[in-house]
Amino acid sequence: SARSLCRMSETTHRARKRFDNPGYMKPVGQRMVEATANDGAKVMVDTDCVLAKELFGLKCDYRHMSPVIIPRGYTTKFLRGQIDEREQITHIRESWAALSGASDFVVVEGTGHTGVGSIINCNNARVASELGLDMLMVVNGGLGDPFDQLALNFLMCHKYGVRVKGIVLNKVHTEKAASGVQRELFTLALDRMAKHYNQPEVPLLGVLADAPVLGAPNFVSFSALFETSLICGHNHITRQFTKPPRICLTELGRFLELLATGQDNDQLFISHASREDIILGILAHAQMCDRRAEKYGDDSLRFRGGLILTGCPKGGEPHPRILAIIEESHADFPIIYALGSTAQTVAKLGGFTSKLSIQNQDQTQAAIDVYSKIDFERLIA
Repeated sequence: SARSLCRMSETTHRARKRFDNPGYMKPVGQRMVEATANDGAKVMVDTDCVLAKELFGLKCDYRHMSPVIIPRGYTTKFLRGQIDEREQITHIRESWAALSGASDFVVVEGTGHTGVGSIINCNNARVASELGLDMLMVVNGGLGDPFDQLALNFLMCHKYGVRVKGIVLNKVHTEKAASGVQRELFTLALDRMAKHYNQPEVPLLGVLADAPVLGAPNFVSFSALFETSLICGHNHITRQFTKPPRICLTELGRFLELLATGQDNDQLFISHASREDIILGILAHAQMCDRRAEKYGDDSLRFRGGLILTGCPKGGEPHPRILAIIEESHADFPIIYALGSTAQTVAKLGGFTSKLSIQNQDQTQAAIDVYSKIDFERLIA
């Protein structure tokens, strides 16, 4: 059967519907979590493996789904010769043999662009070459810039003798995706590139409109990012935030005026834990919104925001009195405490990319709906 090195776990859903026993593999992972293998042993795997296996009910063994993990310090050990490069490839080959032998179809997901992993000589293009896989590439919307990026990735595949089975154009402006112009022009560019490298046709398998909700972070991802847990609002841990976070630096009166407009009822706020006036102001506003929603029977009036408290240890953490007030107020929105200054917290959020989570089924289903527009039958032909 056709096999694809795929850079999105949502494709597993299509494989699950099309095949009785699909498998999933992430050869080189960077974000790890503990999982239980089929024999009961505890193994470390990439987080995407857990998402794929648990969400789609895959039968494949965790032991083979994530053969190479790159924890902190791994690259240093590799460069100093403390990690055998051949063992990496051996682990990947053995895992592939086990999965492909036990599955009707295996989705193999890469990490980032084709060159990711080159520092340990285990990039996506080399992995695809070692396993004899074709590759599906996903590039973000536009024309010139995404095609330039695609050309660089195509060159890497050409170097390793990997066939690019198809292209998916992602995050395209809604109007351009609907008009068909983007598809026409990108297809013409792909035809030129294939002829230039004397390669078979590289089909455009999908033009997907931008869906900001797929990248919108929630408190599942915030809790993982800051290695903390919710203070309250556990029922809304999957609440997503599409607006940029608002840092609370203004004086209380002005802040309450902003809240009173109702325009920030779905806002993520960041406040230093010492700003107890701001914390109490948000709590009071949230309670007022909820009472109004109950009075008029309209849930859209409820406060749908969230709060990240910041502060360094030894004096910067939330005061026990404030934590007690939050608990006694039965605040029905998520709040966490992120250890560090406000500047450090904002910097972390700025470099953060939210990923799909098994806990957020709505977001995952939204991703499945978006990617259902890919020509899957042509991909596996």
